[in-house]
Amino acid sequence: MHLGSMRSIAVLIACVAAAPAAVYEVGSGKPHPTLASLPALAPGDEVRVHPGTYRETKRWMQSGSASAPIVVRGVGDPRPVIDVSGLNVSGVMPNPRGAFQVEASNIVIERFALKNARNGSKNGAGIRLTGGTISNITLRDCVITDCDNGMMSNGCDRVLVEGCDIARNGANDGYSHNVYFAGGSFIVRGNWIHHSVGGQNFKTRAHFTELLYNRIEASAQGEIDFVDDTPYTGTSDSNAVMIGNTVISVVRPSTSNVGKYIVFGQDIGGAHNGTLYAFNNTFIAGTDRIRFLEGTSAGASLVAAGNIFVGSNNIVTGGWASATGSGNWQPNTAAIPGGFTGTVRGSDPRFVNRAAGDLHLLSDSSCRDLTPGGLTYRDGAGANRDGTARSEYNGVGAVAARAVNGVVDAGAYEYGGSTIVVDTAVPPPGNGTGIAREWWNGIGGIAVADLTSNAAYPGAASGRDVRTLFEAPTDISDNYGTCMSGYVTAPVAGAYVFTIAGDDNCELWIATDGNAANKRRIATVPGWTGPREWSKFVEQTSASIVLAAGQRCFIEALQKEGGGGDNLAVAWRFPNGAVEAPIPGHRLTPFVRN
Repeated sequence: MHLGSMRSIAVLIACVAAAPAAVYEVGSGKPHPTLASLPALAPGDEVRVHPGTYRETKRWMQSGSASAPIVVRGVGDPRPVIDVSGLNVSGVMPNPRGAFQVEASNIVIERFALKNARNGSKNGAGIRLTGGTISNITLRDCVITDCDNGMMSNGCDRVLVEGCDIARNGANDGYSHNVYFAGGSFIVRGNWIHHSVGGQNFKTRAHFTELLYNRIEASAQGEIDFVDDTPYTGTSDSNAVMIGNTVISVVRPSTSNVGKYIVFGQDIGGAHNGTLYAFNNTFIAGTDRIRFLEGTSAGASLVAAGNIFVGSNNIVTGGWASATGSGNWQPNTAAIPGGFTGTVRGSDPRFVNRAAGDLHLLSDSSCRDLTPGGLTYRDGAGANRDGTARSEYNGVGAVAARAVNGVVDAGAYEYGGSTIVVDTAVPPPGNGTGIAREWWNGIGGIAVADLTSNAAYPGAASGRDVRTLFEAPTDISDNYGTCMSGYVTAPVAGAYVFTIAGDDNCELWIATDGNAANKRRIATVPGWTGPREWSKFVEQTSASIVLAAGQRCFIEALQKEGGGGDNLAVAWRFPNGAVEAPIPGHRLTPFVRN
């Protein structure tokens, strides 16, 4: 072969090796109308899925590489919806056992709404990770609802779950959960995991789990289980660490594990001799029967520091091999557990506004400056790591730096952090008088387009008033449409989430620059809801919207009523998780049409 030919081949090989990764656009009017139409993927490829409802499941079967993962991303507003209601998620091949089933390594999945993954065995999942050898999976900014299990794995390693809203999953059998993992190591950070229908909010049989800066609340049968699965928990250092979480239980029916809260140890008789480390969490019990930290393995150990326990006297229960603690706060009616030192007791931890969800500390809180320094924990490989609480949960996906001044306070939040003023702040620059409501009578149909396409809209409304809540009157008429519009001002910086409820069909629009001409749709009611029914459809809730303190946004809610009942309301959730439902008039300024 001539030298020139060899050089040509070398150049060709180099060009092929350097070929750029592909970007695949999926959606109506895009090169790939469905997920099923995608080709086999290669390392570095990106799949961009545009808004719409996709009635299909998808098995992700090709691996990326550590330096060039495959990225599957929802783009545009609202986020794409994967609705698998009525589809086959049995797990009988070639059908998956989830809306998305990940069967390969080095994959990132982010910004989807996945729902209705159910099967006869009650083990369908919104996202399922399967295969004992897969690793390096990131699941980010997903909303997963109304599945047998929200997320589920049966063997994988190095998984990151970040900024997800996982709710209303479960099957009332006690064996299905909002999150159910088994495998190697998992990091779960900045998520809102809540209102499981059956089972626990978070259950893991993994070798090592890190729960960092999450809000976990209102389960049907227990908030968190770290339990056994011998292939993973039977080896040394099968530990778990909780730092900076808020965990809140509610009153449950008498048949639903009324006292179960956090369990570490066994539930199927396998080996589990690791340690649970609990640092700087805020634990709130919905009933005095709650058992906060329960050990169920004779070889399991507990290290608890800088936590706040509220609502129950049962701080440490069960059969721990050892249980030590330092710098915790607990009710003055609770006995200090053996092995605990530096415990402070009181009648009230003095949160800023517990009812509104603001769990920062007031200046006179006895929880201040309580956490001991130098906290460490052992990871799944036996290495020591820093256990200092450096962040705090300020909404789904919004993990902010913790404003520590000297010694770290007990609990998930500091004194003097990003306190939310819920009821008294008048948002500049508006006058805080409410939201404008306009209505158009005598328009048939239930689609919002029936209103917006009518010749009378928007200039010839049948009437106009100003409401002191972001809520229209209920059950007032038939065959009409409503527009409520104005400006909403963010009192603090952070990630906000908006929700709309109404009957029949509704849309919620926002322009974060305050210019109505730049509005974009962020949420819808695709069917109908009852008054203030905030969680019937996943489409009712927006993605997180980051706003600056004092930022003034144009906001508009559209409703189309056909017949029967009618209602309309809009709520929002603050960066710290507090909710105003509906939004009060002192946050709002009416919009005036030219």
